[in-house]
Amino acid sequence: MLIRLLYLGIGFYVYLFSQLTILLLIAFTGNLYPELGMDGPAERPIVDALLIDTGLILLFGLQHSLMSRRRVKDWLRMWLPRPLERSFFCLMASLCLLLLIFGWQPIPGYLWSVDSLAGRCFFYFLFFIGWIVMFTATFLINHWDLFGLRQVYLFWQQRPYTALVYRNPFLYKKLRHPLYLGFLIAFWASPKMSYAHFIFALLMTGYILIGIRWEERDLIRDFGDIYRDYKSKVPKLFPRP
Repeated sequence: MLIRLLYLGIGFYVYLFSQLTILLLIAFTGNLYPELGMDGPAERPIVDALLIDTGLILLFGLQHSLMSRRRVKDWLRMWLPRPLERSFFCLMASLCLLLLIFGWQPIPGYLWSVDSLAGRCFFYFLFFIGWIVMFTATFLINHWDLFGLRQVYLFWQQRPYTALVYRNPFLYKKLRHPLYLGFLIAFWASPKMSYAHFIFALLMTGYILIGIRWEERDLIRDFGDIYRDYKSKVPKLFPRP
């Protein structure tokens, strides 16, 4: 009873922590809070800032990719309780994101800057649409399982964990990766595209494209011809007319 309550509490607080981190990421990428934005005053030489920013994104990408690999998961299961496996992944991802947000080094200069009210409203409209698409996609594939709450809740109820049934609801009928499309829209829709923001968006786009290839290998391994048929009929990121 005590262990089940402890796991449920850990999963719940990790979930809250991960959602708070995503809110901070929204404020960071949208420069919604000056002290937290990526376009503050430059404090380091450009080369140093570029190396630090690139390293922070690589750290996040390595954590996300390595901990998604089956061998790493099998190794973690030797010492990590199975109900907390996903919560541990979310915790580490959140810590890497926080390190990226608070360790980010601004780079002076802008690729473009839209000063008109209509133009800024248009970019921010796209920015929030991207985040709405991302959050919607998480709920379509089971938001609670994705962030580890379902696992600890089932353990609390003394019910065995069951893998999610393969399905393609709503947005997934039009494209295979609406969650990643939401991220891409949010990362690129900025009325003021600084060089630092451009580096962030460019490197995160590269990571997403590489991550999609690895993720689809796992999906083909898990679902075989079902996913191959889905892949042949539904586009990757941009829906067809």
